[in-house]
Amino acid sequence: MMGYDELKDKIYWHWRHVQGQDGLQALVEYRRTILAVVELHRPAWASDGDMCLTCSKILNVTSFEMTVQQAKYPCSTIQAIEKELA
Repeated sequence: MMGYDELKDKIYWHWRHVQGQDGLQALVEYRRTILAVVELHRPAWASDGDMCLTCSKILNVTSFEMTVQQAKYPCSTIQAIEKELA
């Protein structure tokens, strides 16, 4: 499993190669990665509205300072993706 810094380095490495002949493959991998994240953070119905599937699981099993509002869909992860795609 990659650490946070390793993952960022890999993302930047792929981005640099988008300009070269490996560009198409890098774009395919970006697409696959973003879709995987969106799938993990998909909405799940709850009695008080749609919740992010992943964030609501974290809310239920941890003692982190996560509020129900933070676990509502769209969660901060989906909001960040939407912001970058705008």
